Amino acid sequence: MSAPKIDNQILTIFGASGDLTARKLIPAVFNLFKGNLLPDNFVVLGVGRTSLSDDEFREKTVFQSNFLKKEEVSEAQLKEFAAMLQYQSVDTAAEGAFETLKQRLDKIEKEQSTDGNCIFYLSTPPSLYG
Repeated sequence: MSAPKIDNQILTIFGASGDLTARKLIPAVFNLFKGNLLPDNFVVLGVGRTSLSDDEFREKTVFQSNFLKKEEVSEAQLKEFAAMLQYQSVDTAAEGAFETLKQRLDKIEKEQSTDGNCIFYLSTPPSLYG
């Protein structure tokens, strides 16, 4: 008996340019991908203060990563996984910064049909929680 698929969704990781995301979070999602346990429409939106493009985020967290067991998948599968990753830079001190994030989430929802499901993961230091 296989595990039931979870609902389509966006996994939004705040603090995505940090070490925890690279060492633990992306490898965990990668393992779900390898096990065919992700929903059909699934996006990871990394959010951070570091200025990165989608491609730079993918390069850093997938292709340059020493934490993914890449030898267990084909190059095509690795590219398929990387395509699920997007990145949004947010200057938390700037007025309207989170409006930009909301617009990005709305755009992903529309393009990827994630059914309005969004999970927020705070991979940030406690000093930023407020």
